[in-house]
Amino acid sequence: MMKTISANSTYTEVKHFITSFFNEYLKIEMQDVKFYLHPLGFIYSRLYSSENEQLRIHIWLKDYKKKNDFYIHDHYYDLNSWILLGEIKDLLYDISEKENSGEFIIYEGSYNENENYRYLKPSNLFCDILKTEERYFTKGDKYFIQKRKYHSNEIMFNDSDYACTLVLTQNPNKIHSPKVLSKIKKSEIIEETPSLISYSDMKLIIETLSSKL
Repeated sequence: MMKTISANSTYTEVKHFITSFFNEYLKIEMQDVKFYLHPLGFIYSRLYSSENEQLRIHIWLKDYKKKNDFYIHDHYYDLNSWILLGEIKDLLYDISEKENSGEFIIYEGSYNENENYRYLKPSNLFCDILKTEERYFTKGDKYFIQKRKYHSNEIMFNDSDYACTLVLTQNPNKIHSPKVLSKIKKSEIIEETPSLISYSDMKLIIETLSSKL
């Protein structure tokens, strides 16, 4: 799939793009588009990927909502996200790294070649959270997260059992490995394995999303 979305795209352009994609997906079984369930509880698929950019769709279902101990993290790229459906609370954190003790242990993340399997390696660094900023976004909004900024988000399932965003990542810093915070100390590397979602299941989900856009 060719990318037609840029960081300056309007919500109308993004909605048109994703509506066209949904219509195409429902007509034919798109073998090159795979959807996975992320360990944090959302469904995702990479719609476009190059050396410097990636375009992804993220989908949350209330039934899939899952919280684990590795939800605060940063990115090695800049991130733009358009809210197509639902409400999101995004939390930004300022942290203080320490060598001996702290509320959280810092894990270093890495990916395998296809970027679906994430590995979390415990480091010798700890941190405390100094400041938290809450931001709320709903359908039609767009938000930005700068690389290396710690954040987490929570889907507010108030009036809908679904949420959907289109995410554009840019300007990767390949020297910086993504970091994840946890209060649990592990001695071994943690492998996070996403689950592939069948086309028949995704078709039902996308049919529902299409009717709500």
